[in-house]
Amino acid sequence: MASLLLVLIFLGILLRSRFGHALVGIRINENRMSTAGYETYFYQVAVFVISGGIARRTGFLYAIKDGYVNPELLSWHQSGTVLIMIILGGLGYLRGAIIGAFAFALLEEIFRSEALFGAFYKHWHF
Repeated sequence: MASLLLVLIFLGILLRSRFGHALVGIRINENRMSTAGYETYFYQVAVFVISGGIARRTGFLYAIKDGYVNPELLSWHQSGTVLIMIILGGLGYLRGAIIGAFAFALLEEIFRSEALFGAFYKHWHF
């Protein structure tokens, strides 16, 4: 939880800075920002490096929790789960990812309940 809070605080500060405002402008219209004099390639590479650092931190915490990490954990199922979480919480907002993750976990637990769904609990993915 502390790591999550640190990352959220970091991203919140980043988005409120000049750098963050430039990123929002690039997301909306890259050509306009390039014409306005911003080096959009630099900003895109910087965001890629930042996201890689956050992913590295996440992988490190996952390895501590489970004792191993392998490429099989990054299958399309995991990517689909993350996309569903983001869509549930709302696109474009930091709090949306957190809300979506909690909503997905709650829905998963509800649909996996044998008491509520009987024999259909095995097919909770549907």
